[in-house]
Amino acid sequence: MLRFVKYILTYTLAAFLIIACNKEKSIEAGESDGMLTVDDNGGCQPALQKGPFEAGLLLDGNESYLELTADIVLPGHYQITSDTINGMYFVASGVFAEPGTNSFKLRAVGTPVAAGNFDFTVTYLTSTCTFSVQVEPEGTFSPSVFELAGSPGTCSNAQVNGAYVVGGVLNSSNTVTLDINVTKIGTWAINTIVTGGMSFEGNGKFTSTGPQTITLKGTGTPASAGVIDIPVTAGTTSCAFKVTVVSRTDFTMDCNSVVLNGSYKKGVAMTIGNTIQIPVNVTTLGGYIISSSTINGVTLTGSGTFASPGANVITLTATGTPTEAGEFSYNINWGSVSCTIKILYTNTGFDWNFTENSTVFSGTAKPTTTYAVSGGIATFTFEGTNAAGENIRFVITDANDGEVKNGETYITNAATGNAVTFQFNSAARVLTANATTTTVSMSFNILNHNKTEKRIIGIFQGTCLENTTSRTISAGTFVCTYQ
Repeated sequence: MLRFVKYILTYTLAAFLIIACNKEKSIEAGESDGMLTVDDNGGCQPALQKGPFEAGLLLDGNESYLELTADIVLPGHYQITSDTINGMYFVASGVFAEPGTNSFKLRAVGTPVAAGNFDFTVTYLTSTCTFSVQVEPEGTFSPSVFELAGSPGTCSNAQVNGAYVVGGVLNSSNTVTLDINVTKIGTWAINTIVTGGMSFEGNGKFTSTGPQTITLKGTGTPASAGVIDIPVTAGTTSCAFKVTVVSRTDFTMDCNSVVLNGSYKKGVAMTIGNTIQIPVNVTTLGGYIISSSTINGVTLTGSGTFASPGANVITLTATGTPTEAGEFSYNINWGSVSCTIKILYTNTGFDWNFTENSTVFSGTAKPTTTYAVSGGIATFTFEGTNAAGENIRFVITDANDGEVKNGETYITNAATGNAVTFQFNSAARVLTANATTTTVSMSFNILNHNKTEKRIIGIFQGTCLENTTSRTISAGTFVCTYQ
């Protein structure tokens, strides 16, 4: 009896499992129901284009597809297709597992014939919507085919630019230009192996076939002096170009005699006229390559080779576009020698400004601004004004060495030596600081004096008097060309 009951229970359980599995299988085999998500204009919403679409490039649906959504009321299998336009169409299939909004990938099939923007209509059951696909011109994504001129020997007409110095980190001036012949347009990328501590790399896109040039940028630090062969490979072709590395020079820098050329304005791109000249004393002949950090959007770089010892000049070129106004410091290093260069970037249209009690005053320099040396005393007179009729005037006198120089500081309450008097006046007030106003003090610091361009740049701050009340001046700057 017990055995009979056991059999009955076993057969009942088996039958239940079979029925449940068949029911589940029946559900899985069913078709979904729902509609595509559509905006008010009948467009698929959203319709996100992913991956490369390029004229003449065979599409890979795993990389090139559209992301769409559908509102599902009955989960199940789906088959979604588009019309065929410009040699391509889109398909999607699978299972919507849950009711509600479901996303799916509409995979691209075919090869686009032409570049441009093309409209497609996609259908799911009885619902349709439209979307646009942007096809890029031939060669936008696919790799090009080209040959290196001179392969398999020496690269033909290779032009190596910049200085290459043992221990000198390569910068943007270190490039090589190579001749090549393009047989198929498209993208390109080259990265040479590290040779002698250096490598060269570059990438881009060819939009036409035939003879052309490419430029590779150097990176790294040359390890030893001599002529170094740098091998280059592109596809099945290869060649080598030569880089001459020289021994490094040794010198000391006169940081107090740095000369800034050109103007430095916020938002105005640097030009070839924005150079910095640093006097140096060369003790060991050789080459140098110097690059500062990028500060306030501007980088200082320079390179060269000294052929004679003693007094020489290093010229650095400023590149980039200043993002802010104000004083910024650049550290120039060569071995154990370093120098800090201060550059004042000003707002376009203003030669002077300062802040007093949270109010900013600014304006332009007058043509009466002068610099003169007489009897061993240098006198710099700055006069400025603005549209509000406010006027600023300060007079710097240097009786110590008879010259207004970089890095020197002038104080209002100094009776002799490096002294300065300050006055600012408007219709309602007068601010003063000089040798007689001993309870307050302002300091003026000269950042740069370019005698060739007759330009003096400096900053100032401190306290001054309005009648008998002390006022604080901060963030004062001035840039002027004197007579």
